[in-house]
Amino acid sequence: CIGINTNLPWGMSGGRIQNFILYNQESFASQGFIMDPYQPVHPCFLYESICCLAGFLFLHFFYKKRAFDGQIICIYCAWYGLERFFVESLRTDSLYAGNVRVSQALSLVLFVAGLSIAVIGHIMAKKKGIKLYCNTEESARILSAADEKEKSEEERRKNRKIKELSEEQKIIADDEDDEDTSEKGDQE
Repeated sequence: CIGINTNLPWGMSGGRIQNFILYNQESFASQGFIMDPYQPVHPCFLYESICCLAGFLFLHFFYKKRAFDGQIICIYCAWYGLERFFVESLRTDSLYAGNVRVSQALSLVLFVAGLSIAVIGHIMAKKKGIKLYCNTEESARILSAADEKEKSEEERRKNRKIKELSEEQKIIADDEDDEDTSEKGDQE
């Protein structure tokens, strides 16, 4: 997970990186870039780690301000898609479909979808007053009604079972009465 060559002060280098670049020179050339094994490379894993940590911190503090359920995952998808789009442009081990990096294209789709849903949901929740958030009075009423329905359904099942058991006991008791009557008749 190394990037292309860089002159930035945090570029990384070392024996393994040099060997990796030397071994894959033909592959890099076929993808359209030349790698100098003696120059530092972008630490893509570090960029991704820093962006993921920043995204986590942002979402952690944004959580209480969310407008609707699902907004956090939408923002995460947009954030991660954007971050991944830029990091993928620096990587040397990308999968290509023609001239397009597959991970970059997927990241762009993820960014657009996440951002679109987050913005549309925010507009619906804030500007149009449509309640999408589960902690509303209406959702509490709906959940309460669903719980009551489930409890009444459970109660009906229990009553049905009790009725079936009592009918079985009645049949057994009737059978026992018939046996007692036949025994008395035999004794007489």
